[in-house]
Amino acid sequence: MKTKTIVFLAVIATSSFAQAQGAIDISEDVSVDTDSLAGSGGTLDNVGTSTHVVKDGDTLWDICVAYFNDPWRWPKIWSLNPSITNPHWIFPGDIVRLREGGAAAPSPTQPGVVSASAPLGKGTVEVPQLAFVSTDDLKKAMKIVGSPDEKTMLAAGDTIYFDYKEENKPSVGQRLTIYDTRKPVFHPSSKAHFGNYITIRGEAEVRSVKDGKRARAYVLKTRGIVERGMRLGPVKAMQGRFQSVANGKSLASKIIGIFEKDSLIGQSQVVFVDLGKDDGVSIGNRLCVVRRGDGYGEVMEPSFGVGQNDKKYPARAIGDIMLVEVGEKASVAFVVSATTEIGVGDRLIMIKNKLACQN
Repeated sequence: MKTKTIVFLAVIATSSFAQAQGAIDISEDVSVDTDSLAGSGGTLDNVGTSTHVVKDGDTLWDICVAYFNDPWRWPKIWSLNPSITNPHWIFPGDIVRLREGGAAAPSPTQPGVVSASAPLGKGTVEVPQLAFVSTDDLKKAMKIVGSPDEKTMLAAGDTIYFDYKEENKPSVGQRLTIYDTRKPVFHPSSKAHFGNYITIRGEAEVRSVKDGKRARAYVLKTRGIVERGMRLGPVKAMQGRFQSVANGKSLASKIIGIFEKDSLIGQSQVVFVDLGKDDGVSIGNRLCVVRRGDGYGEVMEPSFGVGQNDKKYPARAIGDIMLVEVGEKASVAFVVSATTEIGVGDRLIMIKNKLACQN
């Protein structure tokens, strides 16, 4: 088993849903109303090196077998290489750090993938990538327990209180990553828990640590929502930057899944799409989320309108997504913008030669 299968297990399993719904007619949707949108063998000890130069066909799984005889060390190796924005994206010539102190991997060169240090420009989006935290680090993690602010959703500029274990006491001035735990990673045979994928939510600076009191920190920046109950720890933020790539053809699909715990989808969330390499799509392609019908319903529930397709109405865009990981038959996409809640089953239109849903 290669690491390349891990992220796409959920995608491939759900792709049959959209296929079962039948193809989407895009003949009258090529014009969409968008006004509403704004390697080598050996072991680390006997090789005497702290880095590995990626060769054609290498995966983090293979590299861990070669150097450590332990393929399940790949999440740890990934965590040592913050410039590898996704464990499935390593390319010949990349340098992979094998232990603390090794050289960092260079930025990926795949079309649509931009250096994490490059400035954000037109057509570029920054995606909060999944990172990995080991079981031991999760046990040491601190936890947001409160705030002097009377609101549930916290943001940059807010103050937070957090609990910590005495053996992992923070220091004033220390910067901590705010994160939310996601799917656990288990060994396929022993079923041992290795840790969890996490989503980076922000960064905070410790301002006060006193015996017998909860520590206080200042939220420096956020990506998405920060809430009580989220974890804090010295995690390296692994963010990915992606550049729009002109669509090579016109296609239609549906949203077939969502990575988040919620059932509805908003801006900056990650979704699964029933299009892949077999369909001719690539990283950086942009798609419009479209509906056709009356925007008003007798019962205005949050899920109202999901999948709406009344052909008596013209298509209108309610969202814009970018493909950030492409599999053979399904892909992962980032919601760049949305004017209303999006749901699993909403229709997608990719228009040839477009660099964004709005242009």
